[in-house]
Amino acid sequence: MSGTTTVTTVQESFDSFLKDLSDKNLTNEERLKHIHEQCTNDTLVFPCELEIKTNTDDPVIDEFVKEINQVAAELYDLLGDYPQWCNKFLIIHQLAPDVIEWAKEYDYNGIRANGYWTLIKIAVKLAKLVIEKYRGVKKPIIDENLELLLDYALIAVDVLKVLRKDSVENPNQDNTVNLITSDNKYFIELFSLLLDVDDKMVAAMYGRYCGFWLCNQSRLTSITFVTALAIGARGLNADVMQCIYSPEYRGLVIAKLIKSADISFVKMMGSLMEWRIYKHYLPSLLYWRHSLKISEFYVEHQRNWFLSACNVKVMRFEKTNELQDNGNKIRCRLYQNTSAPLNKKLIVHMHGGGFIIGTPESHDVYVQNWCSQIPGCSILSVDYSVSPEVKFPVALQQLLDVYLFIESDNDEEIKKAIGFKPEEFILAGDSAGGNLSMALCLVLNDINKKIEQLNKSKAASTNETHLKSVKMPKSILNLYTPYNLTLNISPSMILASCDSMISAGVMLSCFEAYLPLVNFNDNQEISTQITTETTTPPSESRFSLNALTRNISSLISSKEKELEIASLNGEQIVKKDNDWLEYIQTNNIYTQMVDLIQGFIGNLKSYVTPKIKPKPWYLADKKVLRTKLDALEAITINPYISPLFYDDFEGLKNVNLYLIALHFDPFLDDNVSMAKKWRGKVSLDVLDDLQHGFLNFMPFVDEAKKANLVCIERLKEAIYC
Repeated sequence: MSGTTTVTTVQESFDSFLKDLSDKNLTNEERLKHIHEQCTNDTLVFPCELEIKTNTDDPVIDEFVKEINQVAAELYDLLGDYPQWCNKFLIIHQLAPDVIEWAKEYDYNGIRANGYWTLIKIAVKLAKLVIEKYRGVKKPIIDENLELLLDYALIAVDVLKVLRKDSVENPNQDNTVNLITSDNKYFIELFSLLLDVDDKMVAAMYGRYCGFWLCNQSRLTSITFVTALAIGARGLNADVMQCIYSPEYRGLVIAKLIKSADISFVKMMGSLMEWRIYKHYLPSLLYWRHSLKISEFYVEHQRNWFLSACNVKVMRFEKTNELQDNGNKIRCRLYQNTSAPLNKKLIVHMHGGGFIIGTPESHDVYVQNWCSQIPGCSILSVDYSVSPEVKFPVALQQLLDVYLFIESDNDEEIKKAIGFKPEEFILAGDSAGGNLSMALCLVLNDINKKIEQLNKSKAASTNETHLKSVKMPKSILNLYTPYNLTLNISPSMILASCDSMISAGVMLSCFEAYLPLVNFNDNQEISTQITTETTTPPSESRFSLNALTRNISSLISSKEKELEIASLNGEQIVKKDNDWLEYIQTNNIYTQMVDLIQGFIGNLKSYVTPKIKPKPWYLADKKVLRTKLDALEAITINPYISPLFYDDFEGLKNVNLYLIALHFDPFLDDNVSMAKKWRGKVSLDVLDDLQHGFLNFMPFVDEAKKANLVCIERLKEAIYC
């Protein structure tokens, strides 16, 4: 016990306090407020036998409540000499029954997973962290970082209560509660608060206790990641050792970085995934014994169905000669398991990367694993263009073009590219790729509705050729996917304020890069162009999209130059079995790694070099920010951007949906909400102890390997069921 703090060990002191609150017949909010005021009372001690109770017959919840009480009892007993610390934790402890009751209302099909559950889980893990650290210590000295973490948790609790209030006051049309807030004002008031907290508090989340809620290997991955960023930020100078050996210093460096995150920062982070040793040679080392054939081909743009940033629905043009093609083709990477005859079912994969980074190769580390585990499997990964070089809907347009090609009646060309004519399609994507996967399915459904309308209008004419409907995908498999880009936040989004892989600044920078027709510059007015649908073809090339895609040609050209592959009969074949051996034999691998690391540090150093930089748009003045968010919402409400807002899920009832989400992921609530809205078969798996993007770290994390087995099982179900 420190300072002038005095401790009363008499049980009646606490009982009297609670009885006083009970006699006043206070509401829960008022009761918690009184308890909160006692946090500075050095004479109040909470007894170990204090327990919470819930009215439920659910054994899972009962077991969880039992765990909470056991952890709380041990914590109070261990830190009885620190009433201020105990009082703070008591706020969360006593709110737990209410949060559990709230959480149950948002669950999907009895699966105990949403942002409310996540907060309680993290609080329990924080308590366990303290217990593990101080168990057996007679007079523990509380780590300042742990106190900061607890203060951070209390802020999160306050945010959670505000979100719950909005949910109750603004129910759905069927009077059910909604995880997504009703207004973007909560982003302004609450998210800005979390982004603007003291650097020391943020540093505690990225320093010594970075990712404490994750499994050990995932946490080590997070620590390694933020350490690399911190070293790069400070450069190879005297500070580098501080970044390695001082978690507090490292945390402060990262706290400043993420608060100024912009597109260039995210691009720099993504460069780690593009290292040849990661995207080429690591997969070769892992899977070279498997019977995998990897080939590449290019798809031309189709000229009938068109997506526009200015229209919320897909459009068709009859006079295709009025549409000019810019000549660029879409690169596709095909993985095939030749250990068995190909099953004529094609998985169309869309890689993640926040819409702004990534290639098919950068996700080889798990895509090759998937393919190797399913004999006869074929996976087609599309190298769509990323932002900000291009904006929405260019990537989605390219995916649509590829799908319409492999689904078309052009049998000879399809067989030449793939080796067979696919009979069924499965869409798959992770993170932003999952958003594109779902959006593509919605576009295909809208195309079929338009075809039906057009065929009806032509029914009276015998001279008109009726259009053939598009074959819909059989299933969709999406992992940790954002389905709501409107910035109407949800409880799980609170985690973005402290996630090492997808922090708030990183996530919002990705949105800025991807979204069209919004001026984020504080010095200029915001402009949006939302119009009703028209059938008049654009006067300029359809791929220019009002100049949004002016850089697509140079981008794809540069990608083609990077391809180091052999050409055989017009088909690009990757030499797999020996390429990594040849590389090691002909290159000094350590020199290559040093060059890569130095290049990365150089990129990061150029980002953090002192210079005049505009403040990130999401930290703008509240009035300015509100104007920007209103402009954004007018665009992001488009279901091709935010699939949660689609208006015809009934039309998708024949498509099976497999969702894999994470308890500790900002997009958890998006996945729960999507599961509730889907009208067809739904499978929702919520995995524990892993961070967003775990598949990219799968070879290094045992828990990720186990989770990947779940992914493979769901993929098999998507193919064969």
